[in-house]
Amino acid sequence: MKYIDKTGIPIPTVLTTEGVAETTKNEAAYIANPNCEFTFKSRIYGHKDVKDALKIIQKDTCCFCESKVTPVGYGDIEHFRPKGAFQRAKGESLHKPGYFWLAYDWSNLLFACQVCNSSYKKNLFPLVDETKRAHGHAFSISHEEPIIINPSMEEPSLHIDFYQEIPYGKTPRGKETIQLIGLDRDQGLNENRLEKLTIMKTIENIAILGGNQAAYQFFKNSLVDRINYGEYTLMLKSSFSTHLIKP
Repeated sequence: MKYIDKTGIPIPTVLTTEGVAETTKNEAAYIANPNCEFTFKSRIYGHKDVKDALKIIQKDTCCFCESKVTPVGYGDIEHFRPKGAFQRAKGESLHKPGYFWLAYDWSNLLFACQVCNSSYKKNLFPLVDETKRAHGHAFSISHEEPIIINPSMEEPSLHIDFYQEIPYGKTPRGKETIQLIGLDRDQGLNENRLEKLTIMKTIENIAILGGNQAAYQFFKNSLVDRINYGEYTLMLKSSFSTHLIKP
């Protein structure tokens, strides 16, 4: 998991037009009947412009596990705060309404792989303090402290680190995020990270053992390039931090 910086990126027009209109309609419906059922339009929050913008920002990697998405699937639009209903814990029943007023909100949307989104995150949204949960658009979400780390709102490296290819929690929230999202799963994720790590360690060993400055510079350039545009950047930063310190 890495920080996803949305600053300076224009909000897709479909969200500021059709999305705002649908949000206004849903808020009015909730005021009229707090038990109303919402229908959400995936053609708005899942619009090509929205998905393309998120793919560019996230370098086509999943917001949670950092795996490349489109080589193996279309990818999902993830609502960090679940739009229709939420779970306070795994196995618990769904609570309605969800965060219906954020269904088309740019700040609540991320790009995720199908495994993270559909098999793990789903409608999970536990809070550190349940008494501070926002139960409608009149409540402020700023009082909430989600247990799952929001990579577009905070720096994941403050909570999660790596030992080789295996993630571990530096904080209670980091530990819970790893467990809830399955960031330590053996469904190819750990194996893929190990493969990327092994490649970089091989290049590192060749460069250092050979004592060749050009080879070392090639290694550093490759490392920086993978961190900027590739997968598993938090793992790479953790494993090769000494090479990233500027002289």
